[in-house]
Amino acid sequence: MILETLRSTLIVGTVLVNAVQLGHPVEPVTVSNTSETAPTAPLNREVSPTPTTSLMTPPSPVTTRTPGLLTMKRVEASFAKLKHVPSGLATWYGLVLDSHRTASGERFDCRKLTAASNTLPFGTRVKVTNLKNGLSVIVRINDRGLLDPGHVIDVSSAAAEKIGLLRMGIAPVHLDVLAKAS
Repeated sequence: MILETLRSTLIVGTVLVNAVQLGHPVEPVTVSNTSETAPTAPLNREVSPTPTTSLMTPPSPVTTRTPGLLTMKRVEASFAKLKHVPSGLATWYGLVLDSHRTASGERFDCRKLTAASNTLPFGTRVKVTNLKNGLSVIVRINDRGLLDPGHVIDVSSAAAEKIGLLRMGIAPVHLDVLAKAS
């Protein structure tokens, strides 16, 4: 009985939400728990078999592109507006992901001086300075995937070794963009 009531409520709710989204007036619906089918009254409005142009909006360029291109366009737009690359926390990743594909499509090599950033375009060269010891390394952005708040870059284990980040695992850093991707 409870499941039937929940099911009926869900069906009515779905009809109401769809009607509101389409901009049509909502007609009252009565749901009974009997197995009999209720007679249906004819609708007093004409319904076109195809949506009218007033309900259709032209697709935006965003909906026609692939997610990878969308991300790249957003990153390029944010890079164009970027005046100051933020300081923040850096972490490193290595052997576990070695030989896996990066977001740029190339294979990750933990022995190369590469890094992941969600704000800089692929191919960008960045000087990463460890603010705890002053050591720096130049890396090339080839990946995405920073999820933790306050983190600005995730460097390969080779880059982490150069700036004394391997033992610490995490450190405050400053980023200087040296060359934008071509």
